[in-house]
Amino acid sequence: MGQEVYGAGNAFGILPRHFIRIPDETFMIYVDGPFGTVRKKSGKVTFNMLSHQAMTYRVKIVFHQEYQADLSFKMALNGTQFLSVPVKNKQIEMDVNGSQKVSISWNQSGQTLS
Repeated sequence: MGQEVYGAGNAFGILPRHFIRIPDETFMIYVDGPFGTVRKKSGKVTFNMLSHQAMTYRVKIVFHQEYQADLSFKMALNGTQFLSVPVKNKQIEMDVNGSQKVSISWNQSGQTLS
């Protein structure tokens, strides 16, 4: 057996661990580094990045193809809010370091985020 056997399981074993699925929402959160327990509550997701603080990772909000909702997002690292950078295909992307607490909250545009 060759490498193709190991690569075949990638979609089922590794990739799902990089996406945080949000029930009843039109997006998922992609994290390209190790993260700990995810806490989900209505309109908010919080998780801690694992590894050393010198490591940099990417966090993306990726919308489903049927995206129609007009959502606004608030993102914070270690409790400090910052601006996110919108990129192509209705994705929002940010860089985070290891050992940081990441909070992402969202709501329909025009409504106040807590």
